[in-house]
Amino acid sequence: MINAQQRSDHQVAEYIADRHEFRKAELTLPDGRSFGSVEEQWQSEHIWKPLDERLEDGQWRYRLVYFELARGHAKSFSGAAEALTTAFFEQNANIYIAAVDKQQAEICFAHLSGMVRRNPRLAGSVDLGRWVATVKATGSTITVLSSDAASSYGLGGTGQAFIVIADELAMWANRDFFDALWSATGKVSMWRFIVLSNAGFDKQGLAWTLREQARTEPWAYLYAPEGIQASWLSSEWVEQMRSTLPPEVFMRLIENKWTEGSGSFITRTMLDTCIDPQWSPQLFGSGRTRYVAALDLGLVHDRTALAVCHMEAGQPTLDYLRVWEGNQAQPVSIEAVEDELLAVSRRFRLRKMFFDPWQLQASMQRLRRKLPVTEFRFTAESVRRLSEALYTAISTGRMRFYPDKELESELLALNAVQKGYGWRVDHSSGSYSDRAMAIGMCLTELLNRPTGSILNAIRFPGDVFRKAPSAANKPKKITIPPTKPERRSRLRCVASTARYFDRNKDRWLTWYFGDTDWIAESQANSLLETGDFELLETKKPKKVQL
Repeated sequence: MINAQQRSDHQVAEYIADRHEFRKAELTLPDGRSFGSVEEQWQSEHIWKPLDERLEDGQWRYRLVYFELARGHAKSFSGAAEALTTAFFEQNANIYIAAVDKQQAEICFAHLSGMVRRNPRLAGSVDLGRWVATVKATGSTITVLSSDAASSYGLGGTGQAFIVIADELAMWANRDFFDALWSATGKVSMWRFIVLSNAGFDKQGLAWTLREQARTEPWAYLYAPEGIQASWLSSEWVEQMRSTLPPEVFMRLIENKWTEGSGSFITRTMLDTCIDPQWSPQLFGSGRTRYVAALDLGLVHDRTALAVCHMEAGQPTLDYLRVWEGNQAQPVSIEAVEDELLAVSRRFRLRKMFFDPWQLQASMQRLRRKLPVTEFRFTAESVRRLSEALYTAISTGRMRFYPDKELESELLALNAVQKGYGWRVDHSSGSYSDRAMAIGMCLTELLNRPTGSILNAIRFPGDVFRKAPSAANKPKKITIPPTKPERRSRLRCVASTARYFDRNKDRWLTWYFGDTDWIAESQANSLLETGDFELLETKKPKKVQL
């Protein structure tokens, strides 16, 4: 059984009599605390107790164990903990942690390897490979698999026990992976299938079918409470999730309730908050504002949309939107689109332009010489990020649109559609989403950067600020005189001191700029959000001979 070289016989006997004592004493969290010191009652009663129950012949009481919990309830950690416990107490067991994809598989293995490395006693008893962990004393192995890997047929039958821990089952794209694992349980008499998942959205699918079996069969166990059970998830976090997730997604992920496959993406009230009647389409960029553009191309069946956006004082803003619509007889002209891209780049001095290279490979090769082109490939992950960025910007009221009836109609007709890999924004039959896609592509760039005037780092020549005469006056934006990039190696900043008043700290602060200081204009402008300033002077950089 367990390697007892560094343990007392009494302690080993205690672990054999009650495996949960092993979990509580030997498994540690990333912060160094033992699992037993933080375990909560719902975990003891509804997770570990059912897993440890046995029949008189030594078989597990529950062959199928289904845990359905909201996000943040340490499901992956629990799966890794059970795998490690089983490997220490079962001889020659084949244990498989089956994840939804490679990324989730890496998370599962990180939990497993972390538990081993954080405890020297375990580290000396376990060999860790790339995706496999082996307990030396028992010969049991733990292998982490992903559902997007090659065929898993052929697993099982090589050990005395076969255990599968299926992580995030509701998100598995299809049931082929499950069928291969489930059908392998018949190869040995000692087998078990453990499911860790959120509530799902497809009651005709695999997760619901297995869940109902766990609910009704005497040899299976289901624990599926609605809402938050873990005390470590704060009410503030729950409200943050409520404000940034579509209602159906929030119900499923946070409230742990089964939902339908889709629902309205946003509400009229959300959108109205983002429409600024004083704002209008812009034909030209201004100053040193950093503009980004994105193109969603549809030649025949869909429309083509080009959006230009920028960030201003933490608010993503739509500046320009152009739409083309083609048909079978007269598809959208790629030449016309290219001409517009070049024109927009000149008018707004674009820093980045995004578009999917599909259907535009030749255009990208031509335009790369003239435009700051960046590929945006429409993958499951990129569309999920795009959808989250668009929803967050609108639902929180941060987004700024000018009045545009067609854009408003398109946004209100969108749905939040739940897929096997997560959720995404999509249009219903007969409607379009091209404008939304183009704007969302811009937002994935803007919302991943600091707030304020988003600019690349430039040479700061030592501007000096003082408190504005009136605290009620709106702070003025800093405009930093440009230096020529090609001469940057021959320019040196004049050392100077900036003095400004920070109302958060209620005192004057001093900022010294030396010969080699670099600063982004966005950082300088961020100061204006905490105090009132006006520009006094600009010291020109001196030309030096290097």
